[in-house]
Amino acid sequence: MLTKLFKKNTEVSIIVLILILGIILRIIWVSLVPTVPISDFMIYHQGAISIISGNGYRMYGYLSAFEPIGYSAFLALIYFFFGSALIVGRAANIILSVIGMIFLYLIVKKGFNNKKIAYICIFLYSILPLNIIYSSVISTEILFTTMFLILIYMTICNSNKKCSNIIMGMLLGVLSLIKPYMMIYQFAILVFDLITSRSIKKPLKKFLVITFFMALTISPWTIRNYMLFHKVIPISTNGGYNLYVNNNPYATGSWQNPFNIPNSPLLKYKNPNDKFWNEVKVDEDGKKYAFQWIENNPLQFCKIGLIKLKNVFQIGR
Repeated sequence: MLTKLFKKNTEVSIIVLILILGIILRIIWVSLVPTVPISDFMIYHQGAISIISGNGYRMYGYLSAFEPIGYSAFLALIYFFFGSALIVGRAANIILSVIGMIFLYLIVKKGFNNKKIAYICIFLYSILPLNIIYSSVISTEILFTTMFLILIYMTICNSNKKCSNIIMGMLLGVLSLIKPYMMIYQFAILVFDLITSRSIKKPLKKFLVITFFMALTISPWTIRNYMLFHKVIPISTNGGYNLYVNNNPYATGSWQNPFNIPNSPLLKYKNPNDKFWNEVKVDEDGKKYAFQWIENNPLQFCKIGLIKLKNVFQIGR
């Protein structure tokens, strides 16, 4: 009976087999490598626990907007229903990876109009080492990638239905709460629609709807930040922190503690008795000093940028 079913729908059978392979590889990895969260990964986990405990989104015990709320909010949601054991986050990663594989298949199939190419792509994605490794990590990567693939699929479907545009806007809002740079992605959608459409009016209308619902999705978090910090902070306060880390007289192209940099102008904002700092002032001054350094050292800025790009793709960095 199963043989007849497979023959009747070869496409579904191949996809299911690849998905099963991907699931098995991820379960083996998660079982053999019980990754312990540290640094940002621990902050995501503890932030989620803080939320479900009714204490708000905190970092090192302080109500904070330093890390974007998106991933911790997702963890809080699944922790609320299934408990806060790390295995819950890892299981969610495996499920999200399967959803991502399905949408990758749909994207490639629609883009190339070729099932064989789509099979190859989904197979490679299912055995991709980094994707398998991140299954055991409590981090944003798999959630973000899966949701981004869904957004890409909706984009290339090029639907102008009102409900579709609303969903895209809300999806883009959630993605922005995970990775703030996604706040400008609606411009990429606009360019795609202008290229693939002979009309200007419809793409612009779609752009406005997506932007409105993206802003609406983000707005509760922005309002919370304004009430807490008395300043408009759309998503996070880590922009200046990260900008200064990568653009200062001692920048190496790799991460460094901005408070340990010689003569760091940010050190005065570090709390003397714990691990935290004045995140708003660090954000403001970090941007100011980073841009000053870039303006005075354009060649060094380019050199450091190339080193950082190398480090991103170099194994073990």
